Amino acid sequence: MKKLIVTACAAALSISAHAERYTYEYTATVTELNEFVFVGYQINPLQQAVLPGGTVALGDTFSGRFSFDTAWAPAYEYQYDYWHSASYSGDVSVSATFSQGLRFTTRQIGAVNISDIASGSTGPDSLAFSNTVFSDFSEGVDIQFGSQNTDTLTSIALRDAPAFISAATGVATYHYTTYGPYVSIKAKGELTSLRLVSAVPEPTTYAMFAAGLGLLAWRRKRA
Repeated sequence: MKKLIVTACAAALSISAHAERYTYEYTATVTELNEFVFVGYQINPLQQAVLPGGTVALGDTFSGRFSFDTAWAPAYEYQYDYWHSASYSGDVSVSATFSQGLRFTTRQIGAVNISDIASGSTGPDSLAFSNTVFSDFSEGVDIQFGSQNTDTLTSIALRDAPAFISAATGVATYHYTTYGPYVSIKAKGELTSLRLVSAVPEPTTYAMFAAGLGLLAWRRKRA
């Protein structure tokens, strides 16, 4: 019985070492630039927007990074009929730098939202990374991936996110909102490139992996 328990613990510790932090680097081109005026719900297409941090215009290129951990547990999960979704909270670290100097970066807690649509149902599987800073204004970046093939995403676990990212279409959106008056500027464009920068095991998993190996070695000596 003791041998069985030790073996099970060692296996569990070794499996936990697969938790990783993924970091991606992307580029995109602004193909949509709109001003949303919440009073009257007006949507005004723009050629250029001058913001406190810089200028953004149609055709501008921008690039950045986003990160997430596969070990995160859902903060919220919802399942109904053909739709299964979850929200995660953590150090998402989404960033964007535009060709005319506008830049967004933050280390605040962000969110990951994932939706898995049952095979054969209508609607895209989706995965979104977002981070927004709130002050006298709000500013943030969202990176969203989607696939009309409902078999592309098979679960709401983040361990499946890298495979989905490589198969889906990505869109980046920068948004800046003022509250007096209540106006939002959104610059959006499909990703033109995406590169996996690193997939690094979480620091705690190194210790857990070593512990797992130690238990396996002890188990072998006792056998």
